[in-house]
Amino acid sequence: MKRRRWLILALYYPPEVGATQVTLSLLARELARREQEVEVLTALPNFPSGQVFPGYGGNLWMRELIDGLPVQRTWIHTAGRGSTRSRLLGYSSFTLTSLVAALLARRPDVLFLQAEPISLALVGLVLRALRGVPYVYHLSDLSLEAAEDLGFIKNRHLLRAAYGLEAVTMRNAWRVSTVSECFREALVARGAPGSRVVILPHCIDSELLRPQPADQALLDRFNLRGKRVFLYAGTMAFYHALDTLIDAATLLRERKDIVFLFLGDGLERKRLKEQAAARQLPNVVFGGSFSHLQNAAVHSIAYASVATLRDSSVFRKFRLQKMLTSMSCGVPVIYSGEGDGAELIRRHGGGLIATPERPDLLADAVMKLNDDPALRQRLSDQGRRLIQREFSWPRLVERWLVDLELPPVV
Repeated sequence: MKRRRWLILALYYPPEVGATQVTLSLLARELARREQEVEVLTALPNFPSGQVFPGYGGNLWMRELIDGLPVQRTWIHTAGRGSTRSRLLGYSSFTLTSLVAALLARRPDVLFLQAEPISLALVGLVLRALRGVPYVYHLSDLSLEAAEDLGFIKNRHLLRAAYGLEAVTMRNAWRVSTVSECFREALVARGAPGSRVVILPHCIDSELLRPQPADQALLDRFNLRGKRVFLYAGTMAFYHALDTLIDAATLLRERKDIVFLFLGDGLERKRLKEQAAARQLPNVVFGGSFSHLQNAAVHSIAYASVATLRDSSVFRKFRLQKMLTSMSCGVPVIYSGEGDGAELIRRHGGGLIATPERPDLLADAVMKLNDDPALRQRLSDQGRRLIQREFSWPRLVERWLVDLELPPVV
């Protein structure tokens, strides 16, 4: 592969924790391993709390090295846990500061544009118009559809403008990249040129995320010895419908051998923790955030993991990365959802499926798996084999790069 200068532009990047952050950092490392020159342009880290991380505050811009790769950070108006208007102000501020930084920087040969929020698409369009930079527009979420479906953006004029900007961005992209065939179909239906849509699935580092003996320190920290741990690990957002899991735990509160462990952060965490405390649930434990490097240790103490989504046509197109992470660690998944994620389990195993937003059926699935260790082992083996067979990250990136058919270096 010919050496090129890549600029990865994204709102989120490590040390923040999340599926997008992990994917982007592994992509950057994989490109560098293939002797590509890689730089990242991102915001001061503030996800999910909306507060700039310690050590980063007070800067309009700064540079650092992460995994040996240069990362430039620019100022963002931090919205805290405020309103939709505050978050839009934050998105707009980073769009402006990142555009200035991109225009002042050395011209890249390729821009990898994670335009979530969609306002970042303006940076790609300007670089293409003024400096002739081809860009790959990558969507890891159907964020506009989700915001509309959940009522986060009620202004019809604003929605039309956002969808219009997305359509222009897709038409002018060298390639449109997304994470699944289901997402590809949705983007083509919204105007993406079908011949220019390529797929780069959520990343899984199956060497890092592998089965390992139970981490004894974690068992002691959360007082979980002698318990069957059903783990929710990840961001706690509205669309995850985690009330379903709290309600299922309520139904199973008398089962002293079962505990539900919530790890991670997000806008819903405080409310969910207060809800569990108000019900005095002895089988619900809340821990803090964890890094990607701790994922294998976190899953080592889990008998199974739980992934939940709201019952919506938009979320039937989603495939949560936490499912794949769990499978890679040899931990079966109980998936409270329908659509793409459920179909993956139906085809390949690795978990059980419960109807979304049905606590009674989620509780039934927990009991079924808890009372059948042989089933648990069979699902564990199926999930691990699936990841090794179909989600090898270097192989997926290689195929993606071939599909990109990048233009000659100017």
